[in-house]
Amino acid sequence: MTEARNQVFPYPNHCDNLNGCDLIQNFKTFTALLVKEKVMIPSIIHQTWKDREIPQELHPFQASWKRYHPTWEYRLWTDVDCRKLIADHYSWFLPIYDLYPQPIMRTDTARCFILHHFGGIYADLDYECLKPFETLLAGKDLVLGCEPHSHVQRSQAQTRGFDFILSNAVMASVPGHRFWEHLFKSFVGAHMEPNPLDTTGPFLLTRAYLEAPDKSEITIISPEDLFPFDESEVWEAGTKRTTLPPPPGEAYGIHYWQGTWWRKTKMRWYASRPPKTIDIAQTKNGAGEIIAIRTLKSSLIQRILPRNAPSSRSPPRISSPIIPGILPEAVNGVWYQVTHQNEVVASALLDVKQILRFLNTLDHPPLVTALMVTKGRTALAQRAVLNFQKQTYPHCELVIVNDDEDDQLRTWVQSLADTRIHLLNLPTDQRSLGVLRNIAMQEARGDYVAQWDDDDFSHPMRLALETGLVLLHNADACFLQRWMLWAPEQRRLAISHRRLWEGSFLARKVTIPPYPDIAKGEDTPVADAIALNQRTVLLDYPQLYTYVIHSQNTHETSHFEKFFAKATAIYESGAYDIAIRQLQNDFDIDLSQWIEGQPACRYDHPISGRRSRRSPALASYPSILILTPVKNSAADIPRYIHNLHTLQYPHDKLTIGLLEGDSTDDTYEILSAALPQLAVDFHAAYLFKEDMNYKSALPRWVPSEQRRRRAAIAKSRNSLLMRSLDNQDWVLWIDVDVESFPADVLEHMLATGKDIIVPHCVLPDGRTFDLNTFKLEPGATSWDWSPYLIDGILQPPIGWGRNYLSDFPDEDLVELDSVGGTMLLVRAEVHRHGALFPVAPYNNLLETEGFASMARDMGYSCWGLPWLTIQHPRK
Repeated sequence: MTEARNQVFPYPNHCDNLNGCDLIQNFKTFTALLVKEKVMIPSIIHQTWKDREIPQELHPFQASWKRYHPTWEYRLWTDVDCRKLIADHYSWFLPIYDLYPQPIMRTDTARCFILHHFGGIYADLDYECLKPFETLLAGKDLVLGCEPHSHVQRSQAQTRGFDFILSNAVMASVPGHRFWEHLFKSFVGAHMEPNPLDTTGPFLLTRAYLEAPDKSEITIISPEDLFPFDESEVWEAGTKRTTLPPPPGEAYGIHYWQGTWWRKTKMRWYASRPPKTIDIAQTKNGAGEIIAIRTLKSSLIQRILPRNAPSSRSPPRISSPIIPGILPEAVNGVWYQVTHQNEVVASALLDVKQILRFLNTLDHPPLVTALMVTKGRTALAQRAVLNFQKQTYPHCELVIVNDDEDDQLRTWVQSLADTRIHLLNLPTDQRSLGVLRNIAMQEARGDYVAQWDDDDFSHPMRLALETGLVLLHNADACFLQRWMLWAPEQRRLAISHRRLWEGSFLARKVTIPPYPDIAKGEDTPVADAIALNQRTVLLDYPQLYTYVIHSQNTHETSHFEKFFAKATAIYESGAYDIAIRQLQNDFDIDLSQWIEGQPACRYDHPISGRRSRRSPALASYPSILILTPVKNSAADIPRYIHNLHTLQYPHDKLTIGLLEGDSTDDTYEILSAALPQLAVDFHAAYLFKEDMNYKSALPRWVPSEQRRRRAAIAKSRNSLLMRSLDNQDWVLWIDVDVESFPADVLEHMLATGKDIIVPHCVLPDGRTFDLNTFKLEPGATSWDWSPYLIDGILQPPIGWGRNYLSDFPDEDLVELDSVGGTMLLVRAEVHRHGALFPVAPYNNLLETEGFASMARDMGYSCWGLPWLTIQHPRK
């Protein structure tokens, strides 16, 4: 490489291969060469940082560029600046840019787009300039530098077969150089690689150079000129150049290889070797040089997004299935793709929090119009309207085109007094479904429209998620790759195969072509046209839409058999009832008429009437510590205190412990005021305050939220326990929002003689509320639960392999595999011996579920009383 210093590498310059005849015969090449001579690398220095607050340690390096280039323009790009450049000038790349899992990937790509757009020099902030760069750059179009030779000897480079590594720490270019466009294609092709070095960093840059169709305009600079010291030499010396050997006279600068994106201790400069905690994760050769760094996080990402994952594929149209976008290794998440004119440009796992957070930042969220066409199906139309009203996206309207002169639906809609719902009654005529959809489109006021069929169900978050994805990725439409298929009369429920499902779309109104004048299949060519010509999000979230098959469908029943034959999952028999209950919970709609029998816990009389057992006589009354973590519970506290006073258990044997955290209301103040009286009425009362810094705008039941939410609850429980437990015999956990419980509930639980015991917590209608209390079905421990392992914790559908206390109506006492915390009685020695509430997954379980698993592993058993009911309000 030394011999190639400042030479075009590895091929000679264009002019060496062209004589006069060549130039005359190739006028285009001649013109390009003349133009090239007039274009110089602009006198602009570009550097990037997350914001304008550059760490003090980097100021000398930043100043060195200005010192040696006093007349040059200097630009510092923040993260906000970089994204704006991409959004304004390279919007096609924005889906990938936004979806990069690590900030360094955005930083790596941004510097290349900056050089393509403006030209100039890019330099990392940890690069010290030693002399002017004018001489180095004179007459060149694109300048890249090689990393030190020792870096090539490391295992990561050797396994990739590199003879040299090009660094992206210092680069210079004329604006618009064609190599950058070649590199941009490499960014797209490698965007799913797990290692930043392969995704956007030096390894990708090196590979792109090797694969470039024309290297003649690229100048490669030797390490001695740009990178005279390797990583280990700089680490030994820290940032003091005086402790390094003198750089070669030809050196233009020194790179200090800070590596803020991967170093465990950010922004720390080492005066000696890195700490041993980092050495443990390093591999060294015989000379003690670091040749590889291994991190758990990298291997984890590798498992989820394997390196051999296809980088780009063309999704077919409706006539053929979509190739699965979700990888076998990523079955625990919701997957989606972003396409541009039928070419995949990005693939990612859905982050519901990110979508909702993004929607909340919009000053003027767009109006979305749901379009429904109906005729002579008033009951179905009413159900569809109620389903629309449950949508969580607030900026929406529903346009109903009723091809029927009957006023029954109009009268009902008017009674709702919902200004978002607009009904157009048409005189009876022989209009096709395509014509009716075009009429509905003309009535839409929103910039975006969604198909809203009168006989199907949409999840309450459908419009929010589809709208958010479209806006976040500057897309024109969103389709579901799969949806639910439900044939209630046949008691069949399935998850469809992957395909562009027409009825699921939400799209920008101006991109939707007219529907053809046909009676059925009218939406197929429309959906195809959108997918082929627009930027589209293909979301693999079947639970967002349930297509209902019945005797009045546009297509005959036999049409749907082929869909069931291709289904990726089918729920029948007992699994069908479980799945329908899950739908019932998701959509908040009563589907009980399609469930075989009624839930065992559904009672026709008040809960208080369920208990007809006498209070047991206890030989003694052990001391009990009642513990309750609270957050934003101002409205629940009066009832909670009242319920404590209704306990017939001797109050002098009861100590109350409370911990408040993260509240945004006056929970703490209310408890503080109530504490003195509680201390008088009971043996003692304590109040603690500790914020767990958990906040979320998502509903508490969202799967992606469970690990953070329940980990915060577990921390609260453990903290409260450690602060409060003294010499008490038992610990009773009660949720602050439990509505009511029997006065003798403690006596009944103590009478069992068990170490861990729970009552049956139900809703006012009798259905089980506490689904963390369950007993596994026989043989369930040997099942494959991996599809339901989300964020490291098990989150299966309701009833999947689990029986709840409602499933044992005739049992007095049931041994359990897991317990919930609405009311939980624990012998104090169980906690003292180390059974706490895991804040990280224990056997893939958290909080009370993890506690039960831990206690069972320690030799304790958990028990439930199906007949002893406490009530929780419906929220």
